[in-house]
Amino acid sequence: MLKFLRAMGGRVLRRLGLYSVYESLYFKLKYRGASLTLRHGGETILVRTRSKADVVLAGNFLKNERETLDFLLENLRDRDTVWDIGANIGLFSLFCAKRIGAEGRVYAFEPEPATFCALEKNLADNHAGNVTPYRVALGAETGEAMLFTSADIRNQGVHSLVKREDFSVLARGRTVRVQRGDFLLREPGVRQPAAIKIDVEGAEFSVLRGLGGVLSSAELRALCIEVHPRLLEEGDKAGDKLRELLADTGLRLKSIVERGTELHAFFLRD
Repeated sequence: MLKFLRAMGGRVLRRLGLYSVYESLYFKLKYRGASLTLRHGGETILVRTRSKADVVLAGNFLKNERETLDFLLENLRDRDTVWDIGANIGLFSLFCAKRIGAEGRVYAFEPEPATFCALEKNLADNHAGNVTPYRVALGAETGEAMLFTSADIRNQGVHSLVKREDFSVLARGRTVRVQRGDFLLREPGVRQPAAIKIDVEGAEFSVLRGLGGVLSSAELRALCIEVHPRLLEEGDKAGDKLRELLADTGLRLKSIVERGTELHAFFLRD
């Protein structure tokens, strides 16, 4: 009977054009303030959730991202510096912060305001004083760009500088600040990374171009990058373009793994 009443209520709200408002409030009230504990590689982090999307993201993290997380943790040392580009709510940042210790440093880049707020809360809850969050996107040129977010309240963790067609996005994007990665090294105290993780939903080649000499530095030992051929003009040739962009950096391709429509590439310095 209860399910019937909910279904009828949903139909009425749809006719009135209010269902999206109801759905948004429902998921926010149901999942806001919940927390999950994730353990891996001898490290433990606490994740606060704000929506069903965060619950799903955190709940599936160790299954979906295990290979990338293992790659990072295996190649990190005490006091290292990590650049987490496309940090989302901070899961990679937190695990890396634990591994490198209090004298290490993680720079977490996340341009979407609500996601950035969740990132800051997770850092605070985990007392991650060795993580510096930046509310900025990295790219080939410093300036501004349009960021598109999912129109589905249950999938708010996915946003991109590319207006995607593989899921519904909000018709109007949000203007965000973009900065070249190599310009960051001009800021006082910013460290050259020993490891970089890139997951930026179709803007990955722009990020690589903006990193410039950061990629050629002998201090950079490990790079992992998620490539989305469907969102790139190179399409099926995206893997070849990736190798071309990194050809003169001294980084060697360790492995490249297909997962659905994505490519996960792992590079090490010889």
